[in-house]
Amino acid sequence: MTQAGKTVLVTGASSGIGLATAVGLAKQGAHLLLVGRTPARCAEAMAAVRAAGDGRAHVLEADFSSLAGIRALADKVRSRIDRLDVLVNNAGTLARRRTLTADGYETIFAVNHLGYFLLTGLLLPVLRAAERARIVTVASEAHRSGPLD
Repeated sequence: MTQAGKTVLVTGASSGIGLATAVGLAKQGAHLLLVGRTPARCAEAMAAVRAAGDGRAHVLEADFSSLAGIRALADKVRSRIDRLDVLVNNAGTLARRRTLTADGYETIFAVNHLGYFLLTGLLLPVLRAAERARIVTVASEAHRSGPLD
């Protein structure tokens, strides 16, 4: 399967499943927008994606624990592209202790759920501009490692 000519945004692209997804899509010819939180890891991801085949890849830094940060990310994306063929919602976090975001939401819920929902809604105009856009949301089984309180 080829992704040549497709524009794909991958969140959490600086490591793990997100990075593997981005590298695989670069090998298939996709043009990538890589989203990550840590500048050094984003630079490493960019190098890997460019080596795999996407010399035009771009990195966008964003912290999914901040709703304002997600809004700023969506603004950056919409200012760069007029069409998004695939949105891969992959960014995620896991914490041992309960913490709250600056917006007052529990951190894991904010990053792993609210962030995807907000970003997807904000990017609907560029997704609808694509002929057959796809939204892929990655999940894990990390919830199985602890009890629900």
